[in-house]
Amino acid sequence: MHDLIQGMGKEIVRRQSPKEPEKRSRLWLNEDIISILEENKGTEKIEAINLDMLGDKEVKWDGMAFKKMSNLMMLIIRNARFSTSPKYLPSSLKVLDWKGYPYSHLPCHFNPKQLVILRMPESCFMLTESLKMFQSLCVMDFRGCQRVKRIPDLSEVPNLNELWLEGCKDLISVHPSVGFLGKLKRLSVKNCRKLRTFLSIWLSSLEYFDLSECESLQKFPEILGTMENLREINLNYSGIEELPLSFKNLAGLQKLELTRCLRLQEVRGISPNIKELELVNVNWYSHLSSESRKILLNQALHEIDGLKITIEEDRTPEWLDHCTEGDSVSFWIRKQFPNMAVCFAASIADPYHDQLELHINVWINGVDVGFPYHEAIHASITSQHIFLFDLQHLIPEEKLNGVILDREWNRVEVYCYLDFLNYYADDWDSRRGISSPKWSGIYVYRKKSSEEDIRFTSPDEDPIFHFPRSEGSSSNPLFG
Repeated sequence: MHDLIQGMGKEIVRRQSPKEPEKRSRLWLNEDIISILEENKGTEKIEAINLDMLGDKEVKWDGMAFKKMSNLMMLIIRNARFSTSPKYLPSSLKVLDWKGYPYSHLPCHFNPKQLVILRMPESCFMLTESLKMFQSLCVMDFRGCQRVKRIPDLSEVPNLNELWLEGCKDLISVHPSVGFLGKLKRLSVKNCRKLRTFLSIWLSSLEYFDLSECESLQKFPEILGTMENLREINLNYSGIEELPLSFKNLAGLQKLELTRCLRLQEVRGISPNIKELELVNVNWYSHLSSESRKILLNQALHEIDGLKITIEEDRTPEWLDHCTEGDSVSFWIRKQFPNMAVCFAASIADPYHDQLELHINVWINGVDVGFPYHEAIHASITSQHIFLFDLQHLIPEEKLNGVILDREWNRVEVYCYLDFLNYYADDWDSRRGISSPKWSGIYVYRKKSSEEDIRFTSPDEDPIFHFPRSEGSSSNPLFG
């Protein structure tokens, strides 16, 4: 349906001027666009151009073709080669999206007062000129720009919502003004391997922050005030050594990725509202303190709905309510399914494994409730890791209807295993492997579940059951 509507729209535009494309409002056919650019046939009728060239064809022009397009608002260019740089761009532009822009600067007489989106991925653009005239700009995208070394003062770009600097491998510094852009929502400096400092920030609107693969960046920026809108931070493969105490100011943070942060030593502050936490396989050169691991794993005690934690840890949490050896754990419930977290500890001895997946199956009264749940893990785990999930959040509510008996005790069985591939194996049958957890455990959310309606021994065998009430007093045989 979408393609049909798009085709109808293009036909309506074509009929505006069947034989003279320069009199149409939108241009998308390469042959029409190239002809207009090379022959300088631009007109004020043209409002949008989308040029996507394949092959080695070069546009042979004098760079002045856009001067007659006084109403051009959208210019999108992909995979195109030009004989010379553009000498003119109209001030009417609102969107300038030029992948592979081959020149270091924009035309000197270009007035970007109306420009809202500036995308220059994988280009030669250097971002050295003043940005005073870019006051309407909302999106800046310089992903893969190898000649960008410094981000200038952006304080005069007050409406900026998105700043993408991913893959700017020669980027050395970011101006302090970036840390105080009140409307900035998405910020990525991923894979900026030479970036050494990112100073203090107070970005009240920020929702996503990516510092992954910044291997020279040692300090996470100080958070100078409460940031309630930041939901996700990615620090995977970064050189960060410490999460500062001010990290607590990220009150709205829900997802934190710390996979292969080999230099991470201390976690001094953490938001209590995190739902997803991933700290995978840092053991090869890990310096993370045991107290910091404990702080991260203890996020479960905040009883956040939808909790999901993966963390390298060889000790069993003392606050588990029930723990057994092996790949499964059983318990009994009545009335309704309780709020609780299920926990497993596992590792894979095969050092060459890949395509790792965690599987969880749940049975109630002998009935499979519609799993399996499976989670892809994009790293190897040769050391023991703990996987912790909010069990109720994983089971669709409709799967429980008719399975749980209202006036009786219901037996719940939870199974977990890891499967993986080894590409170095001689044959296909030996490539796939399965690893079972060392132990399995349960933590019950005290604030949201009735202790009287949960048991870890069969009601038939133990009619009088006392639920563990304090941390550390669990029915965990692995503590002894």
